[in-house]
Amino acid sequence: MDRQLEARLRLAEILYSLCVARSLKIYPTLPNLLTSARRNLGLFQHHDGITGTAKDKVVVDYGRRILAALEHADTIIQHSSQALLLGNDTVADSLHFSLGESRSTQDSLPQPAIVRLSLDGPQTLLLINPLSSPSQRLVYVTVDMHSVFVTDNDNGTVSCQVNPVLGGDGSPSNDHYKLVFLVSLPALGLVQYHLWPAAGSQSCSLSSLNSFHYSYQHSVFSEQQSLHESKDISLSTDTMTAVFSSDTGLLHSITRPGAEAVGVAMDVVMYGSRQGKQRSGAYIFLPDGAAGSILTPDTRPRIAVTTGPLVHEVVSYVGVVSVQQRLGNVEGVEGKSVAVTTFTDIHQEMDKEVVMRLRSSISNDNGVFYTDLNGLQLVRRKTMSKLPLQGNVYPMPTMAFIQDSHHRLSVLGAQPQGVAALKQGWLEVFLDRRLSKDDERGLGQGVKDNKLTAAHFRILLETRAKPLTESSPQLAYPSFLSLVAMDTLLHHPHVSFTSSQSKIFAHLPASLSLLSHPIPCDIFMLNLRSDLSRPKSAVILHRRGYDCTFTSTPEWCQTSNGTVELSRLFTGVTVAMATEMYLSLLLEKTAVSGASLSVTIPPMEIQAFSLQWNHH
Repeated sequence: MDRQLEARLRLAEILYSLCVARSLKIYPTLPNLLTSARRNLGLFQHHDGITGTAKDKVVVDYGRRILAALEHADTIIQHSSQALLLGNDTVADSLHFSLGESRSTQDSLPQPAIVRLSLDGPQTLLLINPLSSPSQRLVYVTVDMHSVFVTDNDNGTVSCQVNPVLGGDGSPSNDHYKLVFLVSLPALGLVQYHLWPAAGSQSCSLSSLNSFHYSYQHSVFSEQQSLHESKDISLSTDTMTAVFSSDTGLLHSITRPGAEAVGVAMDVVMYGSRQGKQRSGAYIFLPDGAAGSILTPDTRPRIAVTTGPLVHEVVSYVGVVSVQQRLGNVEGVEGKSVAVTTFTDIHQEMDKEVVMRLRSSISNDNGVFYTDLNGLQLVRRKTMSKLPLQGNVYPMPTMAFIQDSHHRLSVLGAQPQGVAALKQGWLEVFLDRRLSKDDERGLGQGVKDNKLTAAHFRILLETRAKPLTESSPQLAYPSFLSLVAMDTLLHHPHVSFTSSQSKIFAHLPASLSLLSHPIPCDIFMLNLRSDLSRPKSAVILHRRGYDCTFTSTPEWCQTSNGTVELSRLFTGVTVAMATEMYLSLLLEKTAVSGASLSVTIPPMEIQAFSLQWNHH
């Protein structure tokens, strides 16, 4: 939840600041909500919150505060986006868009809203791109009918696909359907799409649904018989082929066009806890030996395979973990990586730690692998045979990878995890742990408040344009593609839809881009924050370093040697004066000179600038 709050609060800050810059009429309570959300996030990022080493009642309090902050951020986003779309010409007396998902409690997973279609007219979706570069994304919306089609701003038909909504046992719902459609979003832009009930050939493509090791009854989705005729499940797109085991439903290998297959075998394993006086606890990992797979030769997990023109999906129900693997048949990050979501529920286990293990054919030298340091830079790690197993586990805030002279296998995570590379070609990521004993480090209890937990990853296999002369250098950088993939993993399009048929929608523009031109892809806008006591805002920019030796640099991304023009960066408003600030935003450095207020940010640097807006 904390990463979701970080992303949601960032978008709320940016939209609110642009409302202030444009002198738009906004609700007077929004500054108080913004302050509250900032404080709750800051409180959670105290070490006992972010590490999960707090007592049960404190964890519940943290969760409630984060949930309240998420609700506050969503309220700010809704009011601010509505104000930006309407301007001061038409003042809305209430919100006219409903959220695309919501949480009922602090320990529940987000549930998608059901978009109910009617013959009276379309349902309008408002999508907000939180990134400062254009984006092509697959959007998932739950609807109440399978005959549907999607149109864009210009009433053009949008590529779309209808998937089943699968229950916890793999059975498809007869009442709800998952609509998938491809959207093009401008940099920091707001765009409308329209969902219509369809008849005949106008409807979105229906996916095929195949089941392994169980059967179901459904009148809408048909089977693709060819999947049952081969030993493994092979799914292909224009950019890659992924093979999944028909026994387990888990990833087996990845092949790029014109290249040999690289083995990337996924498994779900479980560590036990050492017996005796000193045992695993909230602070300490003391396993009772090597992990064992929760899959035995007799295990026959239920497997559901969904295939269609836009996205393929394999879901495996492996004991305490359900593993959802997606392969997009689109340009961009979703077509160049395998998206993995795990749903872990170990409340019936005790003294166990569940791990997702990848066993690849990559020959990383001497147990060397790399993890990120708080998303800012990469650190070289080395598995030491002289250390006990627990001494070779490291934090993975967002990324880990192994590589040889030709290939790199990266695992990107939307949440912090533990990671290890215990053998050549291996990467294993810790998913959840349930421990009965206190480890005598101050908590005074075990870890037994487990809930159903979702974890989101992208598995990225890349080939170098030229071989590395040294496959385990001291310094390493993420590829350009992995940076973009990380952005899309952490910053999803914000989705809301019409809650009423109001005349106000006649006043809404079809789309709105808040940037006059996209910011170069290697520069990430960390935030645009407003000083709630003064008419100023601060833009914080991070220029990220990347490895240039990969062939998978996205064609849609442009760089500019770190140069950004601040004077006309945003549409509808100009900057009168800019001053570089220290990152605390308390002290000034130097004023930015020149008519365009152009600044150049060195690689691997974060810089903050105070902006004085021109109010006409």
